[in-house]
Amino acid sequence: MAGPWIWRREASRIPDGPVPHDQSRMKRFLLALLLLIIVICIGGATYLAFYPIPAPTKHMEVPVANDKLAN
Repeated sequence: MAGPWIWRREASRIPDGPVPHDQSRMKRFLLALLLLIIVICIGGATYLAFYPIPAPTKHMEVPVANDKLAN
């Protein structure tokens, strides 16, 4: 006679044994994607840390005295 332990397994739907193939491929893909993002972030931080970024230059307006504007 089937005991309550079988009912609990069916109710929770926990798979027995190894993870199905589709979930394993998805986990491997997500792990590869996460590693790629980490490598890109580390590479970008290294690039910004060592690349000589020039100081921003912008043409400044020179203030004109009021007596030059008056007729």
